[in-house]
Amino acid sequence: MERDPDLAAQFGDIPAELVYYRGRLAATVTPTTFDFAEWLDDAPAAERAFVLSMGVYARAVFAGTLPGPYNGTFARFFARRALIPGELLEREALDFDRAAEALTVPLRELHAAWVAEQLREDEPD
Repeated sequence: MERDPDLAAQFGDIPAELVYYRGRLAATVTPTTFDFAEWLDDAPAAERAFVLSMGVYARAVFAGTLPGPYNGTFARFFARRALIPGELLEREALDFDRAAEALTVPLRELHAAWVAEQLREDEPD
């Protein structure tokens, strides 16, 4: 996704990262602030939690505890790893609806993480 020049201009010289989720600007993260986009006010808690986790990744990049630059694909991977227990993804069968609700994780993200894990396990050693 491209940066929003109007939003970026509001921050002047302050480094800011725009976090996109499902094709929409979901949050603006700086080294000291985190602002959700207004559309997340009415979004399910699972989506807010996921965007928050993506923002944690952005903050870790700013802090230098994770290598940069910020990358939306890596942010999603980070959020999935942070919110979804690895042992759950190792199961061959999973009640996705119940698990997503219990974990407060978007169903689509749980499913994507599970598929990625299943494909990884199918790789030859």
